[in-house]
Amino acid sequence: MKEILDGLTDKYILFICKECHIGKEELLAMDEDDLYDRVYDVLCDIEIAETKDDYEISARGETVSYLVTILGNTLAVEEKE
Repeated sequence: MKEILDGLTDKYILFICKECHIGKEELLAMDEDDLYDRVYDVLCDIEIAETKDDYEISARGETVSYLVTILGNTLAVEEKE
């Protein structure tokens, strides 16, 4: 999952940092386990909260859904390998 961070724009990196309460340097230095526990899980929780009862998804919800999808897809591929 770490390599996916290299492909994200600064907008998404800063979004992750803000939502997960971590600095950019800390995010980029995380190992795979920390990325899963401290980033992916947090973003999944936010996605659930943002989309729970709304028929219209907010910009925050759209952003977090995008990130959960690409991170989740990366995790799925890594688990198959």
